[in-house]
Amino acid sequence: MVVLLYCRCSLHSPAFALVLQAEATARQRKELKRKDSDAKKRWDEEASRVTVWDNRNADRLILVWLVLCAAAHLHGSLPILAAQTLGKIAAAESAGDAATVKGLLAASPVLQAYRQWCATDQRYCAHNECVMVFQGITALYATPMALWLVWAIRTRHPARHVVQTCLCFGQLYGTLIYFGTAAVNGWRAINPDPFHFWVLFVGLNGLWIIFPLLMLKQSCDHCKKALDLWEIMKAA
Repeated sequence: MVVLLYCRCSLHSPAFALVLQAEATARQRKELKRKDSDAKKRWDEEASRVTVWDNRNADRLILVWLVLCAAAHLHGSLPILAAQTLGKIAAAESAGDAATVKGLLAASPVLQAYRQWCATDQRYCAHNECVMVFQGITALYATPMALWLVWAIRTRHPARHVVQTCLCFGQLYGTLIYFGTAAVNGWRAINPDPFHFWVLFVGLNGLWIIFPLLMLKQSCDHCKKALDLWEIMKAA
């Protein structure tokens, strides 16, 4: 009887209450530690998913594409940069002065390569207003943006995917305008030869639809994963 009374009094003693409180605190700490461990594991998994895509061959391919883009945009701006020379060539061709045309082209290999593209799309050498404005705007924004993006990818700049998204939308819009104006004109300015039409006109210019779409998907996936990481970090 004395033992039972002693045990009953012990259960209600301050010391026993402190023991129960300590055990509850220990259980809470253990639960928090487990949650932190689970959150860290999810963080590491999501972070690895973000970096795996960025560190593989996709970015190397994008770097090559961006350098080619910058060169192509500068090359396409020749209707504005070399408008006077192109006008002289057109006048000489109209007059049947082959020697003058040959001399002007020999003085500029870049212009000679540009004239080869005119065999596919005559608008480039006909001072077409749409092409001149389109290529001028493209050269002003797309060339420096593509070169900056090369630097951003190499240095892993945090604004890389923001700029990449803007560039992709601009290229998609410009390419659709380029194809659309040719279609509205009944394709009359485009060489109907299958090689020139399907390989050069559709195939080469179609790259400015395929690559921007793939890069846009990459940027969207990256931003989604970054937002997922942010939600995990807030929950932790």
